[in-house]
Amino acid sequence: MKKNKDRGNPPGLPRITNIEVTRKNLPLRVVLLALAVVIAIVSFWYGFSELFGLEPGWREIKVSSGTLNCSEDFALLYNYVDAADVSATVQNKRLTALYTKATEDAYQLFNNEYASDELHNIRYVNEHINQEITVEPALYDALSAIVESGNRSIYLAPAYAQYNQLFVCENDAEAAQYDPQAQPDTKAYIAEIAGFANDPQMIDIQLLGDQRIKLQVAQAYLTFIEENEIAYLLDFSWMTNAFIADYIADILIGEGFTNGYLASYDGFTRNLCDSGQTFELNVFHRVGNDILIPATLSYPGGNSLVAMRDFPINETDRWHYYAFEDGRIASLLLDPADGTEKSAVSSMISYSKSAGCAQILLSVAPLFIADDLDAEQLDALTEEGIYTVYPEGNSVYTNDESLTLKLFENYNKINY
Repeated sequence: MKKNKDRGNPPGLPRITNIEVTRKNLPLRVVLLALAVVIAIVSFWYGFSELFGLEPGWREIKVSSGTLNCSEDFALLYNYVDAADVSATVQNKRLTALYTKATEDAYQLFNNEYASDELHNIRYVNEHINQEITVEPALYDALSAIVESGNRSIYLAPAYAQYNQLFVCENDAEAAQYDPQAQPDTKAYIAEIAGFANDPQMIDIQLLGDQRIKLQVAQAYLTFIEENEIAYLLDFSWMTNAFIADYIADILIGEGFTNGYLASYDGFTRNLCDSGQTFELNVFHRVGNDILIPATLSYPGGNSLVAMRDFPINETDRWHYYAFEDGRIASLLLDPADGTEKSAVSSMISYSKSAGCAQILLSVAPLFIADDLDAEQLDALTEEGIYTVYPEGNSVYTNDESLTLKLFENYNKINY
């Protein structure tokens, strides 16, 4: 989905320690090598099983066509169980076709890069300012969730267009041209955009029912748009995969595929099942320029999870972070109130059995993208079935007393 993926490893990328939960201090390159071996084995088994039939068990699902889609951002793992009337091979063919179509449609709906006269997607909305239009049902639902949450991040599209250039830079000298901390003009430009984006009188999405909306934009902002040659006023940006995860997961569940999980590289996971099976997830923590794993959490199937962090942990993260040689890390998480990048803690995992990834994200993002963490507001979200765990200092905090945490040495669990 991303372009220009041949960029080298960002300079100053934080080193990761305790990257693998069962063997502390295992070098990252060894983990990646082991992963490559697993992928090779899975690829071999895929070809073998296509010839001789698929055995029941866990399997990674790959899309079956080269049509533009968002599958590079996701991993779909599914556990096939032979049924009396449907074999694992037949299930796999059905699921592969369904997943392929869903990733294609999701890309077209939620990304401004896709243009179509027939599809009323997010780009279509941007091209019809101050007009009543009808949009696709899934997009209407997504925009409705954003409007109802009061989160204004989607209106920062012009700021992202400028700021995103930082994350494709090859070195610090190049990055300095787009770094708001190094360029007062850039900082002022993004702050001005944030002023418009945060004001419903300047820009707002009006929900008119029956999938009809109107992107209302004031004349003052229209003048600014024209003067600065701005292409898009709305962009899901770093939130995109939360909405896509829900879109794809709901399609799969609706067709009866409820025995697996879908996870994006940037922290959005949907468990398709509500079985008694238990899953594990690492809790990451940044201390200075070191990345640690102070704990792993265990959770039952059926949960949706959102993991937010202010540092990269994989190669694909280069599109959301830039690590400077002096150790400073710039992230894509901008506060819509003033357009500045910030995080209250280094990382945070929120999860729910009743809410999807988008609802969780819209609820917790304003608390994470802040100068200080408001634990009381996080605690209040438990009334909506949204729970949170985050590391700080030598402790791992949680507002879920039933959460199972496996803590590494020198870390404490604190309920709040």
